[in-house]
Amino acid sequence: MDSMTLAKAGGEIIGNLVGAAIGSLIGALIIQLAARIVVKVKQDYGTAYAAAFLGYLVGFIIGFVLDLTLKLAGFASMEMKFAATAVSVVLAFFAGAGVNAMLLRNAAGERINYGQACLISLIQVAIGLLIAGAVFFLIVILAAAFKAAS
Repeated sequence: MDSMTLAKAGGEIIGNLVGAAIGSLIGALIIQLAARIVVKVKQDYGTAYAAAFLGYLVGFIIGFVLDLTLKLAGFASMEMKFAATAVSVVLAFFAGAGVNAMLLRNAAGERINYGQACLISLIQVAIGLLIAGAVFFLIVILAAAFKAAS
C-alpha cells in the first residue's frame, strides 16, 4: 500500500468516526422511539446513543474490511463493489441488531431478545430512509428553484 492509500483510509476512518458521533445524536432518538414501539419501554438517551454509535461503528468496520479485502484481492469492478455494498448492508443490519440486543432492556430490566432487536433495527432503517428521501426531495426542489431563478 502506498502512503496516499493509507492517508485516504485514515481520513475515511476519522471522517466516519465524526459522522458516527454526530449521526448517533439523531440515531439515539430514533432508537428511543423504536424501542418504545417494540418493547413498550423508553430507553435512556445514553444507552440509545451507545447503541446507535456502536451499531454504526460495527457496520462501518464490516464495510471497510469487506471493501479492503476486495481491493487487496484485485476485485475492483462496479459489479463487485455493488455486491460487496449489498452484503455489507445486510451484515451491518444484523450486527446492529446484535448491538441493540446487547444494550437495550425490556420493562423487567432484562436484555431484549434478538427478534425485538431486529424490529428496532428495521424501524431505524425505515426512518433513516424516510429522512434520506426527504432530504433528497428538498435538494431536488431547491435545485429546481435555483435553476428557475437563474
